[in-house]
Amino acid sequence: GPSGGRAARTMADTGSGDEADVVVIGAGFAGLACALKLADAGLRCIVLEARDRPGGRAFSFADGEAAVEVGAEFIHGEKVATWRYMRRFGLSGDARGCSKTPGVGVMEDGGMYVFTDGELLSPERVLGQPNRLFFDAIAEATSRWVAAGGSLEVSIAELIRRREEDIFKRPPTEDERKLCHGMMAEWYAADLEEVSMYEDCPAEELLELARVETSLLSDDGEEAHWRVREGYSALAERMAQRLDVRYGHEVSAVEWSHSPGDCSCARGSSGVAVAARAAGAERTFRASRAVVTLPLACLQQGDVAFSPPLPEDKLASIRELGAGGVAKILLRFESTFWPEDLQFLFTPFSVQIWWPGSRASPWLIGYLGGATDLKLLDRPDGKVVEEALCQLQRIFSASVPELPPVLESRVVGWPSDRWSKMGYSFIRVGASPRARLRLRSLTGSLLWAGEAVHPTKSASVHGALESGEHAARQALEGLYSFVDLRESERELLDQVHAELLQVHFPVAGELDDVEDMRSGLVAAGGRQPELHILVARRGERLAACASWEYYPGGNFVLISYVCVDSPYRQHGLARSLLRRLQMQAEARAGGRELTAIFAETHAAGVEDGIMDPAARQEALASLGFRCLRFEYTQPPLSDRHEPCGGLRLLVKDRDSLPPAVVISYLDEFAGSVNGWDDGWKEEPYYTAQLAELQKLEVVEAIAERPW
Repeated sequence: GPSGGRAARTMADTGSGDEADVVVIGAGFAGLACALKLADAGLRCIVLEARDRPGGRAFSFADGEAAVEVGAEFIHGEKVATWRYMRRFGLSGDARGCSKTPGVGVMEDGGMYVFTDGELLSPERVLGQPNRLFFDAIAEATSRWVAAGGSLEVSIAELIRRREEDIFKRPPTEDERKLCHGMMAEWYAADLEEVSMYEDCPAEELLELARVETSLLSDDGEEAHWRVREGYSALAERMAQRLDVRYGHEVSAVEWSHSPGDCSCARGSSGVAVAARAAGAERTFRASRAVVTLPLACLQQGDVAFSPPLPEDKLASIRELGAGGVAKILLRFESTFWPEDLQFLFTPFSVQIWWPGSRASPWLIGYLGGATDLKLLDRPDGKVVEEALCQLQRIFSASVPELPPVLESRVVGWPSDRWSKMGYSFIRVGASPRARLRLRSLTGSLLWAGEAVHPTKSASVHGALESGEHAARQALEGLYSFVDLRESERELLDQVHAELLQVHFPVAGELDDVEDMRSGLVAAGGRQPELHILVARRGERLAACASWEYYPGGNFVLISYVCVDSPYRQHGLARSLLRRLQMQAEARAGGRELTAIFAETHAAGVEDGIMDPAARQEALASLGFRCLRFEYTQPPLSDRHEPCGGLRLLVKDRDSLPPAVVISYLDEFAGSVNGWDDGWKEEPYYTAQLAELQKLEVVEAIAERPW
């Protein structure tokens, strides 16, 4: 079953001590990602897991050189976070029957089969006929519904009824109706009468947040379906081997504080106390903070008692999300009888979709989503397998008079699993579209992670991983206080300049003079840029800073310096500084979205004596910067300077910019250093850039390095 199998052997087997900086509740992928990020930053974490293995709702068993997945199975996208962890832990991607690059396979549209109205349709007919695949049709109907001013507080089932002419390209047969509902029920892993259209339409608040937290709406790449060749369990086990995971620890109660615990305090002196049962005994684990990664259904059913009770807005978000049901039927046959190119087979039956489960043996995996079809599981496992085989015989009767013998079978109903009680989460009809945002928000000394917490990538392993990383960043940010020297504590400038900036920018000419900075923190008015220096401190110690200017004439930001002192690296401080400065700048702009956040860097191969240019480019790219594709020349910074080539102009979180925005940057930057004397516009360095930019429809921002 999903709770059993191999007991992972990690350092957790010999874990001792009940105090830590952070306690993580649950060793699913959200908990593992969170604990890894915190451990990488040097924090002491204890992960409490009720099962005897890591991975949560992802669990696999070996099948020769391949693996068969009992729970989560696919990697949904070529750029999702899962790949980062696979690379870190030496695992490879795989898919049945095709590969684009060595070691990486991807399922292609050509493998889609459909059975309807007594006929098994090949991929050519599926793609060429109406009423066969409904994913795009539902998306198009949703867009038309929204464009027409339709309410989003209706169910997907209601949308199908009201927009039938958009979804079915001809009057549907009864089988085609069932096919559509089954296809979408397995997609949402829930009954369509319960799923809100908000599941596919982000709330306005989320779109606002995505301007700062860009990963929420990031491009996950080609939407294909890879597998972890060695199995998701292998990934979970390798992640867990780096951590202190206490298996067999069932958390029963959490005492928490309304004031967030300071992770820098003595372990266990404040924050949380987590009670867990292990081997018949009760143990209490103390930390500054706890990260809750329990499945939504476990929270809804009150499996853990919180003291004091959780606030009403948190309880409301837990209630408003739905816990969808998912089941899998795994059948190993004596031989393969399905088409060699089969990748997905959609049906109008209770088993809504089938796919081959392993390249090593003839496993066929049946999948059911939504409570209506999960009623099949009310029967004994043998009867479930019998019904599944009857459905397969009907599907393949034309080519296979009798199915080959079944050598092994498993029926796995995740809603009946003691530690999961569900498949995936969804937004209920009538719920707030902000429910997931509210669920992941801080609750005093408690942080939250898991697939249900991710605002845009729920129901996926990569969503769980990203949610764990987000919780870790929240915990790490709790280590620090932040101050903008333009707003207060300007007396810190000399210390910041001496202990941070001069240390990291020791080469003459690369760092602004401290007196010039002091003047810039005061100067204001008109089009003149405003200097800000955002400083992060841990206790009384300086940890990091970012120096940036807001240009009111162009409504953009230019980042001059970002530095993080070596003891505080891997804490996500650079990202925290950039998020905060963006929010500050947009507040300064009266809530308007910035036209851009710019930075400069040396071209590859141009040495500055401070940092390897390739390493700097990688660091900037990791923060979301891309290089604008044009020949950039920095204007002379004073009468004593010449125009500076060999630089690249970068922009954060943009694929391109209108040329007018880049020209505005050149004008505002050059004007500010030349006293707004338009004479620079006659200089060759400026006229050359202007001529190049005016020829472009857009200025591309390229990610590929070197720049």
